[in-house]
Amino acid sequence: MVTNYFLDRGHRTVHFVSGPEESLDSHFREQGWIDALARRGVVAPPVIRGDWSADSGFNAGLELAHVKDCTAIYAANDNEAYGVMQGLAAAGKRVPDDVSVIGVDDVLRNLIPRLTLTSVKMNFGAVGRRAFRMVARAIEDPQRSRPTRELIPGVLVERSSVRDLTR
Repeated sequence: MVTNYFLDRGHRTVHFVSGPEESLDSHFREQGWIDALARRGVVAPPVIRGDWSADSGFNAGLELAHVKDCTAIYAANDNEAYGVMQGLAAAGKRVPDDVSVIGVDDVLRNLIPRLTLTSVKMNFGAVGRRAFRMVARAIEDPQRSRPTRELIPGVLVERSSVRDLTR
């Protein structure tokens, strides 16, 4: 969703700041980014490995500020995304005028006044309810219960950290 959002707004590629390598959430987000770029015929730029912290995002922002033609950054969570924005600013880049940024989880909305970060809000309540039902079914009838994989999509909360380059 995030990668397509950027590409649909005229960004030629999307850089990704991941979470820790051992994180399944980060792995799935990274794979989705790679797959979305590939479906659009875009080669994925190198991943910048983060650790979910704003500090790792800050360092990624500093690094990406010096990458020619970097106009879009997808961070695996909002802490990293906020750090990316601060790192870009420290390097003299403006969000969204020079570089657009999107994060995931929408957890900063109640912590940072006038938050400008566009983010994917996850429906953790629905995830928990679905997981509970799956476990309950497995306990009630272990013979008929099979593991399933279900995607519960997030919702993009648009703020003002993305520039539309098609306009």
